Amino acid sequence: MTNERTKKRVSLPAYSWLPRGAEVWSAPVDGRPNTWPRLWIGVPLIWSRVPFGHVSWVWAVAASVFVTVIALAAWPLRRRGAHPDENAAWVWAGESAVRLIRPVEDDGPAVVTQVRAVGGTVLGLERSAAAVQAARRLLTAAEAVSDQLQPIGHTDPAPDDEADDEPPAEICVVLHDAGAAFVLEAAAFYTVADEDGDDDRERQRAVLARAAAALGAEPPVLPGRGGRVPEEALLTADDLRTFADGGFASAQRLEREFTGQVADGPSDIALEFGRVRAWPSRVDAMTAGQLAAADPAKISAILRDDLAAQAATDRAREQRGGAATASVTDEWERRWHLYLERYAARPAAGAPSAGLPPAGPRSLTPTARAALLLAVTATDITAEPLRPAAARAFGLGAEPAVRRIPWPRYRGLARAGDRILLALTIFIIPFVLVG
Repeated sequence: MTNERTKKRVSLPAYSWLPRGAEVWSAPVDGRPNTWPRLWIGVPLIWSRVPFGHVSWVWAVAASVFVTVIALAAWPLRRRGAHPDENAAWVWAGESAVRLIRPVEDDGPAVVTQVRAVGGTVLGLERSAAAVQAARRLLTAAEAVSDQLQPIGHTDPAPDDEADDEPPAEICVVLHDAGAAFVLEAAAFYTVADEDGDDDRERQRAVLARAAAALGAEPPVLPGRGGRVPEEALLTADDLRTFADGGFASAQRLEREFTGQVADGPSDIALEFGRVRAWPSRVDAMTAGQLAAADPAKISAILRDDLAAQAATDRAREQRGGAATASVTDEWERRWHLYLERYAARPAAGAPSAGLPPAGPRSLTPTARAALLLAVTATDITAEPLRPAAARAFGLGAEPAVRRIPWPRYRGLARAGDRILLALTIFIIPFVLVG
């Protein structure tokens, strides 16, 4: 695998700001630096005037050569000044890291997200899809913008009009290390029956194989199978409680965003509340058997204290965020008390209670860890990054994993020169100089 990467042919990047050795993952549709379209327009315009006697064939040949030279001369200017559309993506795979380059609209042509080879891994398709979906909800719960996943590789799939209530399957691959993550969206595999996309699919398979090899991992087999993410790959309610305990988002917002999208934890199975519980409690350390044998009145009292503590934390969070009203948390707490009253009214099992076990450190499932890394990485270039809080609560790296690529020098002059050469190619030479 290493020899295969070192023998990879490295050509001149399509854009001057693009790192040398970056491979196309998704080719840009708009903003390409090539200048052959203007050549195809300018030369036929010149020769279209020959049959009418407007210009001799000698002048047409000379003008065609001139237009060709001008079109070729415009290419370096296009490389420096052109801006590709935001659906484009490039992957750079090296010995120490794998990087994703995605175009952005402001403050430079693109951003680079890096996943280090040390501790790096590649998730399977089902867990990747679950992590991306969870990251969007996690960003919303943390009061960030969910479409911030775009700079690190993800765009919402196109809606399928023929689908009933099943959302379109997301075919994507998440790469992450201990502190960062990004997404390789395999859009070419959404329609595998399209023979025109065979080259794109083969290219993405090859690029993914090299990226996975750089991380010392095996790439998933594309395209895989679409459909609903299996429950085994979903986040659990324990993951939500870990997020709330770490102060990443309020419990009330986590419950709102993840209702119906998480699997129950052991305490949820035993307590049987019938709704997602995202606020942490000391009873979460108990097994399902211990909770079944415990006195419901005592467990309910513990839950009430823990609910009050979480509600106070969430109210303080709302006040720091300048929320217009804190009544949402008040109502949320009141409704939870109704569930606790119902639980306290259950008959006791009669077995002696073993008491509360010592609380251990909370952990995240692999999907939740990847979702957290995606959400944190996506906000590295925003005005309010989530990384500082996540670094304190979850031990992530404090250094941002995303950096902006600056525009090359004299970009404005390059764009002005390109426009002048464009005017010469398709207007001035065909209609003025040979008129």
